Amino acid sequence: MTRAKSLLIVIGDPNVLGLDPLWREFLNYIYTNGGWVGPDIPWDPEEPVNLAGGYDRLVRDKATFDMEEFIQRLDGLTTSATDDFGGMDTNIDRPWVTEE
Repeated sequence: MTRAKSLLIVIGDPNVLGLDPLWREFLNYIYTNGGWVGPDIPWDPEEPVNLAGGYDRLVRDKATFDMEEFIQRLDGLTTSATDDFGGMDTNIDRPWVTEE
């Protein structure tokens, strides 16, 4: 890696990089000084950066909610199906049975 003398190009997803306070502050600097190329950043660049972070809390909370909802839907699908043994639970381990 060398020291940038005239140009620095950063390629990355601002939604991911913006979760880190150091990157968010750097991206805000680039954006407000006219060096930004690409779609607008999804946050207000004039808002002060919280050095304690926490920008990922909303993202994590939404992902947790989506995953819990997905698990409930999956659970509803698996408990409503019947298995080959006529029971309602298809997720119970059964011993191997060989036909004689």
